[in-house]
Amino acid sequence: MQIARYASGMAHVNPSRPVVTLVGAGPGAADLLTLRALHAVQGADVIIHDALVCDEVLALARPQARLIEVGKRGHRLSTGQDFINRLMVRLAKSGAQIVRLKGGDPSVFGRAAEERRFLELAGIDVRVVPGVTTASAAAAQFGFSLTKRGAAQTVVFATGRTAFGAQNDWRAAADPNATVCLYMGCADIAATCEQLLARGRHGDTPRALGFQCWS
Repeated sequence: MQIARYASGMAHVNPSRPVVTLVGAGPGAADLLTLRALHAVQGADVIIHDALVCDEVLALARPQARLIEVGKRGHRLSTGQDFINRLMVRLAKSGAQIVRLKGGDPSVFGRAAEERRFLELAGIDVRVVPGVTTASAAAAQFGFSLTKRGAAQTVVFATGRTAFGAQNDWRAAADPNATVCLYMGCADIAATCEQLLARGRHGDTPRALGFQCWS
């Protein structure tokens, strides 16, 4: 039943209850927004957005819309998640149309599950609009595929930054037939490579490093 419930981000929304829409802004370029994301942005009274959302996307909002940046940047002063959660609840209960705008896809290292749970426990309905994740944009930019017959049958999404200083388990990423998409990994890239090599990845494995990957 839970699978059916979450199969559509538009399902099970009560029109009499406040709603927050979690929207994926894609990798950066405004023309990589989905149509549903564009409609959500243009219809919002308040847009609570991450630092990674570019000005080109924010410019699509209505002139009277309120834009609130709640940026999170590695190793920099960031807005606390508890503050973001409570801000969404307060504004949604005021009757405004709220969009929580995130870079990439909300469900790929975007804390969508955490925010959704907090909102639903507060009596807020949630819609989710997926976005183009950075790994897909990087593959397009570099001209390769994330999967390849006979060479890469698995795709592993991993993060270089874990909660509370926990260590990643790199066993899945060590599969020689896996394409590893490492998000937020630049700061500790040397240590990550050492971990992968120690678990059997070959030193001549093709790799690419991307920043602001959109075409």
